[in-house]
Amino acid sequence: MNTKTRVIAGTLALAACLGAWTPLANAATPAPAAAPATVEVGTEGIGTAIRAIITLLKKKGPNVWNACVSAVRAGWAAFKKWYDDLPWVVKAAIRAVSPGLTVYEIYQGLREAIG
Repeated sequence: MNTKTRVIAGTLALAACLGAWTPLANAATPAPAAAPATVEVGTEGIGTAIRAIITLLKKKGPNVWNACVSAVRAGWAAFKKWYDDLPWVVKAAIRAVSPGLTVYEIYQGLREAIG
């Protein structure tokens, strides 16, 4: 599921939850404002996260960066294996600079950036 779909699904889920709680409010409490049905999500956030991941991997050394480039060029299965074999510290750093992105979304972003 891509980021835009997740945001829309989350917004709709929030709207459903707010609608479910409204009957429990007393008459003096105003009804909560309706959540927007759609939310515009740009790709700037994903691009920023991918740039941060690239910078992070380059700082970890040429071995890590070169292995990443090779794995991305070899395809999804090779990238997933490379990612799974990373030390937990590197994975934690990647997750910290790319909150909300799945491993596949990270792979897609790196594939677009690396070529």
